[in-house]
Amino acid sequence: MLRLAPFLAIGILIGPVLAGLMFIIGPAFGHAPLFGATGFSVAPFAHAWHSPGFLTSVWLSFWIGPVTALISLALVALFTAAFSGTRLFNGALTLMKPVIAMPHAAAAFGLAFLIAPSGFMLRLLSPELTGFSRPPDWLVVNDPAGIALLFGLVVKEIPFLFLVLIAALPQTDERYARVARVLGRGQVWAWLTSVFPGVYAQIRLPVYAVVAFATSVVDVAMILGPGTPPTLSVRILRWMSDPDLTMRMTAAAAALIQLGVTLSALGLWWLGEHAVARLGKMLALRGYRFCHDLPLRLLAGASTLGAAFLVLAGLALIALWSISGLWRFPDALPQNLDFGTWMREANQIVNVAGRAMLIGILASLIAVALVLACLENEYRNQIQLSRWARLTLYLPLLVPQIAFLFGLSIWWLLWGWDGTIWAVTAAHLVFVMPYVYLLLADPWNAFDTRYLAAARLLGKSENRVLLTIRLPILLRPILTAFALGFAISIAQYLPTLLIGAGRQPTITTEAVALASGGNRRLIGVYALVQALLPFVIFALTALIPTILWRNRRALQPGFVR
Repeated sequence: MLRLAPFLAIGILIGPVLAGLMFIIGPAFGHAPLFGATGFSVAPFAHAWHSPGFLTSVWLSFWIGPVTALISLALVALFTAAFSGTRLFNGALTLMKPVIAMPHAAAAFGLAFLIAPSGFMLRLLSPELTGFSRPPDWLVVNDPAGIALLFGLVVKEIPFLFLVLIAALPQTDERYARVARVLGRGQVWAWLTSVFPGVYAQIRLPVYAVVAFATSVVDVAMILGPGTPPTLSVRILRWMSDPDLTMRMTAAAAALIQLGVTLSALGLWWLGEHAVARLGKMLALRGYRFCHDLPLRLLAGASTLGAAFLVLAGLALIALWSISGLWRFPDALPQNLDFGTWMREANQIVNVAGRAMLIGILASLIAVALVLACLENEYRNQIQLSRWARLTLYLPLLVPQIAFLFGLSIWWLLWGWDGTIWAVTAAHLVFVMPYVYLLLADPWNAFDTRYLAAARLLGKSENRVLLTIRLPILLRPILTAFALGFAISIAQYLPTLLIGAGRQPTITTEAVALASGGNRRLIGVYALVQALLPFVIFALTALIPTILWRNRRALQPGFVR
C-alpha cells in the first residue's frame, strides 16, 4: 500500500495542473462546445490583446513578481547575515511564526487600514502635524503604479522566505563566514559570499514560487492593487465571471498569456541569478571587503522586523475596526465600541467559517496522511528525492492558479462535480500538499532511526514500529504540518471561487468580496475571523503535544540531551 502513495501524490500534484491547462487550450483558440463555439481561431487572443489597458495589466503582472522576490530575499539575506546567532535573530524567528499563519488577504486588509489616506498612520499625525481635518485626496491604496500591491506582497513574503531560509541554515557551515571575517571582510559581505550561495541552492524553488505567486496573485491585487486597469490575473477573473459566455474564451486566451508572463518573469529571475553570481564572484576575487556595513545592517534589521510589526499592527487594527462605533477622521481611536456588526453577521459567519474549517481540516488530514505514507515509503525503500521530484512538489506553486483553475473548473463541470465541497477540498489539497511535505520531510529524515532498529530487534513489525514509536515522537511536527496546511487552505481564494462555482462560499471569499465596499466594520469582522482561524488551529496543535507528553520531558520543546 505504501508503494502506491507516491503515485497518488504525483497524480494529485500534477494531474489537476495538466488537466486544467489542457482544458483552456481549446477555448483559448475558439473551440468551446460548452459555449457554443466549435471552430478554431485566434480571435480570443486578439480580443484580449486589444482590450483597453491590457498591455498595462501585462506589465504590472510581469514586473511585480521579480521585484517582490528581489526585495524580500535581499532583506531576509541581509538580516540573516547581520544578526544570525544573536538574540535579535531568535526574537525575529519568534515574531515571524504567527505572521506566516496569517492569510494574505487579511494581511492586505490590515495594511490598507494602516496606510490609506484615512488610515491609522495618518490619523496619528493629524491634525497636529499634518493640518488635515479631512482625509487627503491621495491615491495610496489601489495606485495605478502598483506600489501598494508591491509593498503588501513584500511585507507578507518576508516572513515566508525568512522561515524557509532558517530551515536551510543547518545544511550549511557558518564557519566559512567566520573565516571570511578573519580575512578582513565585513560581516554582511563575509556571510553573503561564503554561506549564502549554499543556502540559496536549497531555497531556490521557494523563491521561484514567490515570483510565480506575485505575478498572478488575485486576492491581494483586488484589495491593494490598481483597478483601472487591474493586474492581468484580476482582469482574467472578471472575464471569467462575465455573463457573456464568449468572454470565457477571451479569459482562457488571457490565462495562457498569464502563463507566459509568469514564465517570462521566472526566466528573468534565472538570468538575474547568473548575473548576480558573476558579479559577486568578480567582487570577491578582486578583494573587495565592504567593511563599513553598519547602515546596511540597520536597514535590514529595521525592514525585516518592521514587516512583521506591520502585519501584526494591521491585525490589531482589523480587530479594532470590527468593534468600533463612531470613528471620524482624524480621531486616532473610535469614540465608542459597538458589537452590532458581530451580532448582525453572526449566522453568516458561522456558516462560511464552518465551511472553511471543514474544507481546511479535510484537505490537511488527507495531505498529512499521504505525505506520511510517502515519507515512510522513502525510508523503507531507501529512496532519495531527485531534483525533478522536488520540482514536481512545487509545480502547483510555480504555475499560476488563474492559468489552470479555469480549465480545471470546466473539467469538474463535465463530470458533474463542480460546486461540490469535495471538489473544492480536492482543489485545496493541490496547494496544501507541497507545504505539508516540505515541513515534514526534514524532521522525518532527521529522526534517530536507532529507536526503530531497537524496536525491530525486540520483534516489532515495521507497521507497529511506525505507529507506536515514530509517529508519537514526531507528533509535534506532524501537528504543525497539519496546522500549516489548514492555514494554506483557509487562505485559498481562487480555488474556492472557481471550483466551488460560487456555491461553496468560505470566510475568505466573503472577505475579499467586501473589498470593493467601504464598510470597514464589516470588512474588519470577516478579515479578523479569517486571520484568527489559523491562529486557533496553531495554538491547539501546539497545546496537544504538551498535554499528551506532560510526563515525557524528552518530548517537550527546548529539551536538550
